[in-house]
Amino acid sequence: MAFVGDVMLGDSFFAMGQGVASSVDKYDAAFLKDEILAKFAEHDLVFCNVESVLSDIGRRNWSLRTRHMRGRPRGADLLAQWGVKVTNVANNHILEQSLPVAIDTVENLQRAGVGVVGCGGEKRFNGEGRPLLLDCGGQNIAVLGLCLRQEKYAFVGDMSVERAEKVVADCVAKNQAVVILIHWGDEFMDRPSLEQRELAKRFIDKGACLVIGHHPHVVQGVEQIGDGLVGYSLGDFIFDGIAEDSRWSFILSVEISGRKVKSWRYVPVVRDEEHRPLLAFGERLKSIESEIDRRCRLLKESVFDHEYEKTYIVERERLNKEVRRQLYRVLAKRFLSFNPVFWPQVLLRPVRRRLAKW
Repeated sequence: MAFVGDVMLGDSFFAMGQGVASSVDKYDAAFLKDEILAKFAEHDLVFCNVESVLSDIGRRNWSLRTRHMRGRPRGADLLAQWGVKVTNVANNHILEQSLPVAIDTVENLQRAGVGVVGCGGEKRFNGEGRPLLLDCGGQNIAVLGLCLRQEKYAFVGDMSVERAEKVVADCVAKNQAVVILIHWGDEFMDRPSLEQRELAKRFIDKGACLVIGHHPHVVQGVEQIGDGLVGYSLGDFIFDGIAEDSRWSFILSVEISGRKVKSWRYVPVVRDEEHRPLLAFGERLKSIESEIDRRCRLLKESVFDHEYEKTYIVERERLNKEVRRQLYRVLAKRFLSFNPVFWPQVLLRPVRRRLAKW
């Protein structure tokens, strides 16, 4: 199985006309290069987290609000064409453009033949969702989507941690290998919080085979716990983010046998100026491998070490301030390159956010 990080097929408000959607419109299926497709083709299943809607419902071309982080319905077909088999939509942006748009996104993915998890009962963002059951070469796999981010546009639904633990236990009793795709953690942190580490161990102890995380936009370490594996955050695979640390990620390649992880490896990926993922090579590859190894070593620190959490909190506050400064610099640099119709909308966005109208 291959797992990649966040996939956002729209343009962010600070990259309107210059973001992922613009590059996808330009390249269509060729947006993903053959070297990435070849890596995907080495696997039976490919998973990702879809961090944008894929729908034209309510889209207005000159409205920054309705175009922010919005991919086209065509994006669902492209994901299928690229080899993605399962997507998670339990995240903090799926309801960004309204419930009907989120439902249309799920339906577009299903029509394209892509499995969807994390969208509640009947795939319509209500009630308790059920795991997606897959039969891969005689291997029974149950995939569960879970969001722990309590934010305005997040879909959390009825899938609490306790409910998820019960689902895992039920699937294990049926001899199914359980894969949890989970949206959690804090943005831009290079390590998981103690809460994440404790939750990961709980899921593995219940019998989950894999716990694969998204949301921080940057890579966090990978940890083997017993027979299971935790990838705390796979970073951004396709995105137009501004933080330098979010411009690289990896493909996590995992082989399982029964309900046990047999082997795993990572394939480092970087994004070019048009937001297209490429395989890392040369000195860049070496530096990324060294950094991934460092982040994995952080997981050797005890979950009972109070210094770990203290450092985490201080670093989180520093990064939040730094990313805001980066955003302001990017907006100042790009502002005049935006279509003038977006200028007042960009300037008014902070006001609209304070008024809860964004």
